[in-house]
Amino acid sequence: MCLMLRLSGIAEELKTLLSNQSSARLRYRVRALYLCKTSQVQTRRELATLLGCNESIIYRWFCTYQKLGISGLLQLKTPPGKPSKLPPHVLEGLQARLAERQGFRSYSEIQEWLATQYNIEAAYATVHGIVRYKLKSKLKASRPVSIEADPQVQDTFKKNSKE
Repeated sequence: MCLMLRLSGIAEELKTLLSNQSSARLRYRVRALYLCKTSQVQTRRELATLLGCNESIIYRWFCTYQKLGISGLLQLKTPPGKPSKLPPHVLEGLQARLAERQGFRSYSEIQEWLATQYNIEAAYATVHGIVRYKLKSKLKASRPVSIEADPQVQDTFKKNSKE
């Protein structure tokens, strides 16, 4: 039987906890406890069918609940992920170089800089992802200027536009 649990919380507390969950994975776990507490299901098999998951998953949830309580049940384990291709000292150097006035004009230029300065070969997509999303930086590419542009006319325009 599924309900060999001693559920410590009352149904109303579980219902509020269920409505406060932002993650769907955590909502399933709290809903499983709620359904057992309110006697809407009698076995793990019924609960698994109702929630649309495997019985072994529900068994693990209840074991976690018995060992660690509701706080343990509501903890999601996230894998650490793949380590960065660039070590921290290289990231610091890159960020300092990106902060300079001249910066880089292209991600290919950053690839070349990494190869010469740190002897690191990194793919274009890797460099783009690190610079754009991890370091939250943009390239310092200057806009093209027309050959026919007159610097004096531009200066007078800038002076007059401030007023």
